[in-house]
Amino acid sequence: MKNLNTSSYWENKKVTSEEFAIFKYLKKNIKSNSDILHIGVGCSHGVQVLKNKFNSFIGLTIAGQEKSKADYLNIKNNSTYLVDKYNSEQLNKILKPNSFDYIIDINLKSFSPSNELYENMMNNFYSFLKVDGSILTSESGMKWTTQLNLVSNNFLQIGGNDNNILTIKDLENFSQKNNLILEKIIESFGFFRKKNETIYKLTK
Repeated sequence: MKNLNTSSYWENKKVTSEEFAIFKYLKKNIKSNSDILHIGVGCSHGVQVLKNKFNSFIGLTIAGQEKSKADYLNIKNNSTYLVDKYNSEQLNKILKPNSFDYIIDINLKSFSPSNELYENMMNNFYSFLKVDGSILTSESGMKWTTQLNLVSNNFLQIGGNDNNILTIKDLENFSQKNNLILEKIIESFGFFRKKNETIYKLTK
């Protein structure tokens, strides 16, 4: 695999509607002393929307150019790391237990190499949450899957994997197992064409 430090994915594309909805919700509800973990920083929409509204914002990406864009913004208390969320060893080297008020991941399972790695990741997310901290994801992202191939140092979406479709029942089971409170939130946006996104919030 080529050097991920220069790899490209979503840094120059528009923010997805799912991510837009989640950060709109957060902008209205976040407390100024919050610590945030954003999985898949993309075009850095999230950190820009919440600028000056958090204590710390940590972003993860597997695309070096996404990290470069986030770093270039030079937003106070924003750090971005080049790390695969499914790599438990790497993840636990940079993130500590009980550290975050919010973990945002619109595609919890969409890119997962296996059920085992997905389950390890979710257990890590649970451990990273503070008491009263929340995982935020989107229903649209739960239903969407793809595979990423690195072609000429660009990540391309190719095909999909039905095994990576995440159901409400899956979230309910994870919530029950870990005594999390599961909430369903409908967030509306758009001026002329109103659109709704369904957000799920799992609170420790």
